[in-house]
Parts: sequence; C-alpha cells; structure tokens
Amino acid sequence: MIHEKQIRPEKKELSSYYVMKRIMDICISISLLFLLSPLLLFISYQIIKREGRPVLTRKSCIGKNGKYFQMLYFRTMTNPSRVIHAFPEAKTKPVPIHYYKGSTSIVTPTGRWLKKYKLDKLPQLWNVLKGEMSFIGPLAKETEQISSADSSHLSMRPGLSGLTLIEEVEKSNQAYDEEERFYCKYCSLKLDIRIAWQSMKKMMTN
Repeated sequence: MIHEKQIRPEKKELSSYYVMKRIMDICISISLLFLLSPLLLFISYQIIKREGRPVLTRKSCIGKNGKYFQMLYFRTMTNPSRVIHAFPEAKTKPVPIHYYKGSTSIVTPTGRWLKKYKLDKLPQLWNVLKGEMSFIGPLAKETEQISSADSSHLSMRPGLSGLTLIEEVEKSNQAYDEEERFYCKYCSLKLDIRIAWQSMKKMMTN
C-alpha cells in the first residue's frame, strides 16, 4: 500500500525534493515533447481535417500558490450552435430553414479514439514544461472548486497523475481531499515513483 510507513520529510529534504522534482519534470517533458512531436502533429492535423479548429481546449485551474493557469487538452467535444431542420425541396420552391441553439456537447469522432487511448491530455506536457503542472502531484482544481482547495493543496503544482487518480475504488469528495492532503504532507521522490508506477500499470490494464 502506498499509504503505509510514510515518514514526513524534513524541511531541508523537502527543499531538495522540490528542486529534483522540477529538474525531472523539465527533462522528462522536453524529452517526451520531442519524441512525441510526430504524434502531436498527426493528432492536430486529424482534428483540423475532421472537425476543424480549435485544436486545443483550455480549462481554467488553480495552481501552486493560488496562481491561475490554463490546463490544455486536445479538443474531444463539439458544441453545435445551429442545426438545420428543413431544407428547400427545390430551387423554385424554397422552404424556410430553421435553426436551434444547442447546449449539449458531443464527443467528436477523433475525440473518441483520443479518449480511448488517453491521448487527449498530451498537451499538458507543455503545462509541465512551463512549470504550471508536474507529472505527479495533487489533482488540479478548477476555478469553480476554489473553496475546496486548501492551503496544503496550493503548496504544490497540480499533477498529471496522483494518488486520487490511481484509486481503483470510487470514493467521496472528502476522502479524495484527504488523499490529497496525505500526498502533500508525505511527498517524496520515492512516493512519486510508486505513484508513477501504479499510474502506468493502470494505464496499461485499462
């Protein structure tokens, strides 16, 4: 169990941990962005070709020290604003065209396979490189959830993965918040490696 026998790091150890964590985030994100650049370009091309622009969607989130940032995703949804209900039967006999405004988003064809293979979050590598996110950390909070983001949560960069994202059993929001506080209290490179390993196992088996 990840929660067992965790020792709270000393202040000096914590400082070294943050430095090493940031160095690893930079090195790994640069490497992955370079290695995956053909895939990123291919996905962007497919979205433009099949669904049009924009390629990316942005979610306003709260980062370290309460700073706001835009978390990036490949666009997987569309929200059509006008749908044609009637067409002219013939050029000589036009029929009024009726439209309606729709608020229900639907998954695009490209979005289906992006979600299936968990590729829609690849643009967040850029968030990691910029220092807005980390590979491992507490779950990113949206601006609407600001009241639930306590001080310990805001002391660290949000993660692409973390304790709450590797849980096999669905829990209450309160239980998830406790998981986040546990991670922020006992964070270490060893714990990050264990979470990363569990994340990869979950990704491969799902």
